[in-house]
Amino acid sequence: SDDSQIFKFDRQADGSYKITSKSDGKCMDLDNYGKGGVGANIQTLVDNGESAQRYYIYRIFDSYYMKPACVDWAVDMDLNKLPGNVATWDYGEDWDPQKFDIIKSVKGDCNADGKLSIADAVMLQKWILAAPGVELIDWQAADLCEDDVINVFDLVMMKCLLISK
Repeated sequence: SDDSQIFKFDRQADGSYKITSKSDGKCMDLDNYGKGGVGANIQTLVDNGESAQRYYIYRIFDSYYMKPACVDWAVDMDLNKLPGNVATWDYGEDWDPQKFDIIKSVKGDCNADGKLSIADAVMLQKWILAAPGVELIDWQAADLCEDDVINVFDLVMMKCLLISK
């Protein structure tokens, strides 16, 4: 529930994704992939354009599996049972530590109901005017200017999106 758990997925020309952390702008990176083998750690590094920072995503067994573009291994969260460790491992069919949820946010959906609607614009306007008891459920979705500031410019962009629907 904070920026360290939010990632932006940018689709690349080859169909892979560059996965960037919202908290620091660094990319998911396969550590030392040229020298490492199965069990290489996944870390975050400044974008260097290398294939170690690109991932293919597959929908299998009602989950998402990720595979670094530079190797034929799956991203796995259970290596040696270390809590929070993320590494690569051989693909395991229907193996829970390799399954990921990807929750897609809808631009402007600040009430988090899964769609952009007039209710979002009303909520954002009330929040900007500091109406009592108004709370943005997904403030990142309301930041349409992508400047980490929620203000009237975001509201104007939201209204333009609604009109263009």
